[in-house]
Amino acid sequence: MKRAIISVFAVILPFVVCAEVGETSLFAGVGSYWGDGNTIPDAAIDGPRDIIIDPDTGDI
Repeated sequence: MKRAIISVFAVILPFVVCAEVGETSLFAGVGSYWGDGNTIPDAAIDGPRDIIIDPDTGDI
């Protein structure tokens, strides 16, 4: 019985950890969009030609 319980935790724990830190590091580009929807992830800005528009004011 102990072995079965430990196996369940061993299978579930990695998914829980990924869900907890997914928005900050593991899924850097995609995870940021799970928040308020207005966040531009750092991974999306890869050069000086990228344009960032403030969603609140519309300023570039």
